[in-house]
Amino acid sequence: MDCIRRYWDENAQLRVYSCPQCRQNFNLRPVLARNVVVAEMVEKLRRTGPQAAPQTGAQAAPQTAPQAAPQAAHVPHCDARPGDVECDVCTGRKYKAIKSCLSSSSLTVSREPTDLFSFDVSSRSSNLRKTFSKKIKKKIDNFLNSEVAVVSGLVMHYNNPTDAPRNRNEILQYSQELSMDSNTMNEILRLSGGNRVATNTGKVQRYPNHPERFDCWPQVLCRESVCGRAYWEVEWSGSAGVGISLSYRSICRKGRGDECKFGNNVQSTNLYCSPSKYTFWDSNKKTKLNVNTSKLKSSRLGVYVDYSAGIVNYFSISDTMKLIYIVQGKFTQPIYPGFTVYFGSAVKLCDPSMNCR
Repeated sequence: MDCIRRYWDENAQLRVYSCPQCRQNFNLRPVLARNVVVAEMVEKLRRTGPQAAPQTGAQAAPQTAPQAAPQAAHVPHCDARPGDVECDVCTGRKYKAIKSCLSSSSLTVSREPTDLFSFDVSSRSSNLRKTFSKKIKKKIDNFLNSEVAVVSGLVMHYNNPTDAPRNRNEILQYSQELSMDSNTMNEILRLSGGNRVATNTGKVQRYPNHPERFDCWPQVLCRESVCGRAYWEVEWSGSAGVGISLSYRSICRKGRGDECKFGNNVQSTNLYCSPSKYTFWDSNKKTKLNVNTSKLKSSRLGVYVDYSAGIVNYFSISDTMKLIYIVQGKFTQPIYPGFTVYFGSAVKLCDPSMNCR
């Protein structure tokens, strides 16, 4: 982590912080944190090493007395030579990769193992390197598949969220009543149902001019902000789909640029829902969710926010409550629920304690 910190300190005037491993850029300086789970897994595999296949008959090696495991020794930095693995975290002068560089830190957890875990630099045999590579990649795949991946431009580090309510009864105690702000509603949307339903009929509504109104994108913000822990539910309909958003109040309202569209900037996120797919947008980056829409029993969604922990949980609601996505980041301003409603679609704020229809 010291390599990355020094690099960022030297280039602090640029106000753009680039991770030399995942190549992502951050406007805010991320908080570096050691990924304990992956680091311990790598260290354990390094200690045990790749296991050779058992030999029989003439190929069996003679038995020798067991030897004590070598003690870990400090390895100083040295220049990479031909055949050595270069450190891909250190910048500038290229040093030979050592264990402390290979497993020290991580900004995010990716679904695909990177070259960081491709082979053990201490193994001289190509067969042993391949065996080790397969083992560690399988371990990492199993780990990533057992957890909910964090994919968000606002994510600073990964933690396994443990403070979310465990069942529907627990989560309902955080229910927050919301209403849509008519002053922010795009004129192509029709507001009804006590300011709790937005419908895109394709017909222009006659709303008064207002500086907070979205003048191009079919969007609307809620009047209430979210703080502490909060939970709400919505039901959507329509073949074109809707977006379930969280946004800072400071998001731009005028024009068709990305700075105004939910999910296409650092001011907001957007979970797009349609009959065929669910995708999550953050900082104009799209992530396709592993949701089988044909098996969803309803189009009702629940959103749980823990503001201080920076956690957002999305649930599919029917006779059961199924977690479909988790995002963890860091909020720096009050956040407001919002919606994007495409042509022919509608979204309704529901009372979680009652059936929406």
